[in-house]
Amino acid sequence: LQGRQAGKRVFLVTSLDNLNSSLLLFAAELGGIFLLAGLLVFGLSFFLARMSLCPVEHAFSEQQRFVQDASHELKTPLTVILANLSILKSHPTATIHEEVLWIQNTETEAKRMQELTERLLFLAKADAKNLPSRSEVLSLSTLVESTALPFTALAFERKLSLALDIAPALSVSGDAQTLAQLLAILLDNALKYAAPGTEVTVRLCRQKKHALLSVHNNGELIPADALPRLFDRFFRVDKSRARAAGGYGLGLSIAKTIANAHGGDIRAESTAEHGTVFTVTLPLSE
Repeated sequence: LQGRQAGKRVFLVTSLDNLNSSLLLFAAELGGIFLLAGLLVFGLSFFLARMSLCPVEHAFSEQQRFVQDASHELKTPLTVILANLSILKSHPTATIHEEVLWIQNTETEAKRMQELTERLLFLAKADAKNLPSRSEVLSLSTLVESTALPFTALAFERKLSLALDIAPALSVSGDAQTLAQLLAILLDNALKYAAPGTEVTVRLCRQKKHALLSVHNNGELIPADALPRLFDRFFRVDKSRARAAGGYGLGLSIAKTIANAHGGDIRAESTAEHGTVFTVTLPLSE
């Protein structure tokens, strides 16, 4: 168009049928676009909702498994205690000296229940992020030595030797009581499962800005497929042997919780060439 009509568009309708067909086609295309956009929005919303629910479902599943495992572990000592009490009730005229075996059995299982409930309480506080927050700069070198030395007598009883290789003047920021508990758990496990006549070694050294604390023993190897699950709650490589040794499968989980609470980590390796070693990495205090 020229002149006054320049820049304008003119639609020339030659057939109403063509116009209707064009409008219907345009409406169908527009509806398809809206439908596709709606499906995309719905799919994205569903995906994001599932993603946000995954941690909740995982936490709920873990909580259920934790309760089931804890109930199972408590059932055994309770059964033993009730059985012993039933025997004692069946001998009403007996003296304490005559029934001392059943009394000792009851005491042993009660102590096992006490230990289990204390460990469960610790983990529950850790889950609720309600662990004691005592934190101070302390000598890790001194703490490792003072914690490990009392285990020398236990090692001697089990026909083992305990060797210490501790670098001096390594300090960390944290809670002395829980760090000592971490080392005690690792040492107790190492002495339980070390082969008779072998040596258990505790080493502490510096690696750049971190302290490396390791506990090494030689004994039955941990299967490679079990290593990733060692720090899971109630996991035990050999349940029958762990039960005989008095274990619940909570110690290593507590050790990992303590290491993580101090900004560190823990890992395990077990090979025929080097034996089994647990290594804790903790940030050094500047």
